[in-house]
Amino acid sequence: MDSLDLDLESLGLRHGGASSARCARHAVILLLTAAVVICVLVDRREDGDAATRRDRRETALQEKYESSTEPLTPAPLETCIVTFLMQETCLRPLVIFMVLLLLLLLMLCVWEAFHCCCCGTKPSSTVPEVEQLINGKERMDEVLRRKSIKFLGEEWKEGTTSNMEIEEKIMRSWDVSHIEENLDLVDQVVQIMQDYPGLILHIKAFTITKLDKRQKSEVVDLVRGAFAKDFRDDFPYERMDLELAYAHGRVLSLKRLLGHKHISHRRIRTSLEHGKERKMVLELEIPQG
Repeated sequence: MDSLDLDLESLGLRHGGASSARCARHAVILLLTAAVVICVLVDRREDGDAATRRDRRETALQEKYESSTEPLTPAPLETCIVTFLMQETCLRPLVIFMVLLLLLLLMLCVWEAFHCCCCGTKPSSTVPEVEQLINGKERMDEVLRRKSIKFLGEEWKEGTTSNMEIEEKIMRSWDVSHIEENLDLVDQVVQIMQDYPGLILHIKAFTITKLDKRQKSEVVDLVRGAFAKDFRDDFPYERMDLELAYAHGRVLSLKRLLGHKHISHRRIRTSLEHGKERKMVLELEIPQG
């Protein structure tokens, strides 16, 4: 198990983290709303003061030349917002600041709506974790009785093909999404995890290929190159397990796919093992700690 997985295991699924982030967003929205209200009140007060000063000026100064130099009347706040600050009298510091606050508030509201409606975010379940585990395991076992995640067994030999083609074969050998049947199984796993938010997924990956430091460096370099090319963008701090590189690649391939389907990596625990067949075991667990 890599260091990142150990960190995730120690964290487990903590609804407090997700709810804290959500509460922080709500607090920011409330603060921005309060700031906008205060700005509106200040702007209204300034408009009232300006109107009072203008009335006094018009009363005191009746000469014709005064009327030609009379300052422009500031546009109302709602006019400035509707016209997107296009009027000259809208370019007041307070109005500009308020419009920026409104834009930030709008972006936060859009993000909150997207996060709640489009990302599969659900409130923490009130069902006890033990009951979730029992029900979730039953559904997971039923799914895995019908299907299992399969991988290609790509064979290659040095000197028979180019290094680029060899790297592509290596990447295909651990790519979960390369076999179409796997995608339907992953979708069912995602649905189960969304229905039981109090559980985490333990991914056990087995490989029949075990690299050895005593092997030719060219072989290790090819596997290391394929690993870096495939995962450096999604897992930039992940270091390849030298002995169980293929199992490591399969774990990261599935973790990446689950992440694309909005399952947090904090809800995933992984382990790598050497075995007699290429396979992946999926188990639901209650977070520890």
